Amino acid sequence: MPDVFNTRGKRGEYICIEVVVNHLQEAMPFEEIEINMYLEKWYKNGFKLYFEYYSLSGGRRKLAYGNNTLIWALRDHESAKPVACELPTIIQDYFQKLL
Repeated sequence: MPDVFNTRGKRGEYICIEVVVNHLQEAMPFEEIEINMYLEKWYKNGFKLYFEYYSLSGGRRKLAYGNNTLIWALRDHESAKPVACELPTIIQDYFQKLL
């Protein structure tokens, strides 16, 4: 959704409030890695994504899983503290289509 980000934060920005990654196995350099991302929860002013990480080298091995919780926020000016606000309509409409 590039039109959401073309204003360089003037219409809002994502702020990460929590990240959790549960590592199961290590990957080696040059392994091919697959990452699957899912919408886990959707809130009025943010959402939570769920991730799964797999190595595709020598078969499919699960490397890790976790989640990322983000809010949508606005600032009065560049150095102001962000304030959580409602997700842009274009993002809400996209999430609605996923349901």
